[in-house]
Amino acid sequence: MTDQLTIGVIGHVDHGKTTLVKVLTGMETDRLKEEKERGLSIVLGFAHIKTSDGIIDVIDVPGHEDFVRTMISGVSGIDAALIVVAANERIMPQTTEHIRIVSLLGIDQGVVAITKADLVSEDELIAAKEEIENHLRTTPFAGSSLVPVSAETGIGLEGLKSELNALFALRPPRPQTDQFYLPFDRVFSMKGHGTVATGTLNTGTLRVGSTGTIAPDDRRARIRGLEVHGQSVDLASAGQRVAVNFRVDGTGQIKRGDTLLSADWLQPSTFWDGTLHLLNDAPKPLKSGEKLRILHGTTEEIVALRLLDRDRLIPGETANVQFRLPKPALAWHRERFIVRSITPVTTIGGGQFTDTQSRRRSRTNAASTLVDTSPAGQQLTTLRAMLETAAFEGISKAALCERIGISGTELAALLMEANGFAANDEICFSQKVLNSLEEKLLRTLATYHAHHPAKIGMPKKEFVSTAQAPAPTVDLVLARLVERQAVSESGGAVHLSDFDPFSHLEPEHREALTALEAKVLQDEFTPPTLKELAALNPLYKELSKHLVESNRVFPIYDEKRTNLFFFHRDTVTNAVKKLRSAFPPPTEFRAGEAKDVLGMTRKYAMPLLGFLDKQKITRRNKDFRRLVQ
Repeated sequence: MTDQLTIGVIGHVDHGKTTLVKVLTGMETDRLKEEKERGLSIVLGFAHIKTSDGIIDVIDVPGHEDFVRTMISGVSGIDAALIVVAANERIMPQTTEHIRIVSLLGIDQGVVAITKADLVSEDELIAAKEEIENHLRTTPFAGSSLVPVSAETGIGLEGLKSELNALFALRPPRPQTDQFYLPFDRVFSMKGHGTVATGTLNTGTLRVGSTGTIAPDDRRARIRGLEVHGQSVDLASAGQRVAVNFRVDGTGQIKRGDTLLSADWLQPSTFWDGTLHLLNDAPKPLKSGEKLRILHGTTEEIVALRLLDRDRLIPGETANVQFRLPKPALAWHRERFIVRSITPVTTIGGGQFTDTQSRRRSRTNAASTLVDTSPAGQQLTTLRAMLETAAFEGISKAALCERIGISGTELAALLMEANGFAANDEICFSQKVLNSLEEKLLRTLATYHAHHPAKIGMPKKEFVSTAQAPAPTVDLVLARLVERQAVSESGGAVHLSDFDPFSHLEPEHREALTALEAKVLQDEFTPPTLKELAALNPLYKELSKHLVESNRVFPIYDEKRTNLFFFHRDTVTNAVKKLRSAFPPPTEFRAGEAKDVLGMTRKYAMPLLGFLDKQKITRRNKDFRRLVQ
């Protein structure tokens, strides 16, 4: 496959961008009658150059300030910039804004074409170079090649092509994902073909015959044909300029700003998370609640800003933010965006999304004013944000890999750096989130013990519901606490491992309680009744309540509720073990068979079997029972 590079031609109006593109490519990018009459680009223009290293797609963007929104939609998918500055006018307002915009979109490779070089003297050309170099010194384009050119005389054109060709080697890798995402920057109808849309394929591959979704209307679309550089192809890859002919279900107009994406992939959301950099010369700091224009891909939304790690965003700072939209909208979580003020409409900052399917987030305790904007730093920032947003629900490894654009092996290493945790090697959580749940559960048990000093612990069902977190997550955290021996489970109750339900008893009563438990355990399958225990020691009747509340002993009535037998917990466990060995599920057994296996008389066996039925350890069907698996 031929290598591909996409560049955006940026700069001030009337600095010769469109003319330069025409002499470089041989293609006229001003298509509209109004553009030709006024000599002013209004919409995006497209051309391409074949070089020794591949094909360079050229997007000529309007230079006038009235068309900045169109300009942003054109440069959202580029790999590098061709900055055009007229030698006779030098740096102008739209030169500055265009450079800012592509910088905020993460573009840091480019070449400067100093046009109209034939109109100035040698000294003026040297002065122009110095001014441009000084201007670029504080931008990502510092040190970029400066090539004087003239569309009229041909001066410097071959040198410019050579410099553009060198950008292939400096091109950053595109995010890798199995899903495709194509924002439309142009939509039109062709006789005999129907609707055709063009754009730069941000990620994934498109194939003829594939089915996708047109957002935001969520309409199914089947790809009927693809063209790259005017040639029909069966497959288009990320980074290519592509024209798509498709058949769409339902009615309604497809328009510029819509997006073709993989079916059932991204969903609209009211909350988008990201990192936002406010330009050094932004007119004022930003506060939570301010309305902003956010431009991404080929579309624009009005959003409300929420700062997540500070009270104000000062010009020059970068912060973690959340945008709230008036209604759900769709964006790709790897996209960069531009932020403009509502009025006057000026570019004030930009950044990158970290999660475009988020939910309302609360302020964090983070006070850092610096966010790492390197590719690796963005991955780490995205992962941390997604883990914190997932909270107690957690998020699957597959979802993290797909959204961040990394492999499972890379995710394992990044999880450690992000202080994350993968439960059962699948669902991932923030350790910070799990630790907070651990602390909450420990406090819950401590409070319960203080209010119920005689009970061994909190019933498991009540414990889980009090946590106000998904039951699987509570089980996960509980298992971690048990493994650390901070918490124990016994008899369907949860308690702190060092909790003693008998600590409030007098020494004499503790001694008697120990003797009572030993008596019950000793008699095992011929358990004593409460009346028999009270006859042995008058204290036993009162103390037996402590054994019952601590789940060490189960009081079980016989069928006529005449005798209240005291079965020790270990006796019941032993009985179930014997029955399971003799009658493995789903084997059925009669009461008489169980009695023989346990070596019990009917007097004791029937109350015990009735208790097992109530506890749903066994299931009865007329004269037969079977153990529940």
